[in-house]
Amino acid sequence: MFQTLLAGVFGCLFLYGGIRGEIDSIRLHRRGKRADGVFVGRVDASIRPGVQSRAGEFQFVTADGQEVTATSSFSSFPGPKPGRRVKVIYDPNHPHDTAERVAVHWGKMTFLAPLFMLLGGGMVAVALNGLL
Repeated sequence: MFQTLLAGVFGCLFLYGGIRGEIDSIRLHRRGKRADGVFVGRVDASIRPGVQSRAGEFQFVTADGQEVTATSSFSSFPGPKPGRRVKVIYDPNHPHDTAERVAVHWGKMTFLAPLFMLLGGGMVAVALNGLL
């Protein structure tokens, strides 16, 4: 009984996270502006000791002329090379908080958020089946 309830709770959390992520991505996609940017550096994004990962730090200029520096939420090793050009999407009302690489934005919107929704929905379905 406890494991079933625990699966249901975690399923709801995954489902909520997926839905929230999808809503945020769609909102950014609809009202976001695009800009050309350039990688200016790399930021260490190691999750645990012994695993090296770096996120790209990029700069771009908004439509109203504001220069913004942001860090991508995607990290890899060795990370993007400084000087490489990148397409950026951002919310014009909050460019510092919402700026992301277009490819990463699309990956979150079309793969990651639906995956979390599917996983969460499956966990909730299994939990409900176990409770009935």
